[in-house]
Amino acid sequence: MSDDISSKSSSSSSGSNTSIYLDSLLLYLSRYFLYTKTRIGYFYHRREITKYAQEHPDGHSKCHATEFMGLMIIPVPMLKDNYAYIIIETQNRTTVVVDPGDAHAVQAALKKADVVPSAVLTTHKHCLTVNSEELLFSPLILYFAGHEYAVQNLKFAIHLNPDNEITRQKLNWASKQRKKMLPTCPSSLREEKLYNPFLRLSDKVILESLKMEQNEDDENNSHSFQVRVLNEMRERKEIYNQDV
Repeated sequence: MSDDISSKSSSSSSGSNTSIYLDSLLLYLSRYFLYTKTRIGYFYHRREITKYAQEHPDGHSKCHATEFMGLMIIPVPMLKDNYAYIIIETQNRTTVVVDPGDAHAVQAALKKADVVPSAVLTTHKHCLTVNSEELLFSPLILYFAGHEYAVQNLKFAIHLNPDNEITRQKLNWASKQRKKMLPTCPSSLREEKLYNPFLRLSDKVILESLKMEQNEDDENNSHSFQVRVLNEMRERKEIYNQDV
């Protein structure tokens, strides 16, 4: 009887979490459609560009180029906390621009670097997220953020794992960077795995903080469990952001 009650309770909780996640996803998709597909979104975006260009004429951060494996990567600060990126192959100067949300800021950076882009890549017109733990990347690969959220994200990481001294050191460093209007990226994937909870979906400390345990179905499908952990973490982060 107790096992049956426990099973029903677990099923009910899982169904509730799924319903909350679907409601949040629907709301996000509605807002995303208005922002990316309508004239309302276009005018809103133009207004945001003008607003933050007046507040920060030189951008929200003082950025510098990073050279990595034959590439020069130039962050371009724009809007409130966004970054575009100019990626230049150093040998023949082939150039790609990533997420040029503010054309004027990107054009100014291109002119300063004396390059002309061969291609433009956009990453923001998607709504699917893959499990980062399943991607096979070199631990030395550099991670460049699309937004300047490091301080906020590190505080959430400490909220989940308060005894992680590496996270506290990183937060202290990131806070000092932002006071100087300096960017907090890039970081390496190896470093991110030490403190980023979204890359630690199987970590016992994170699971205990989220009060999540694997059930019989999860043991037969570890991917399903990690998806549940990821969804729970996203919901916790949304609540945490609202509280702070």
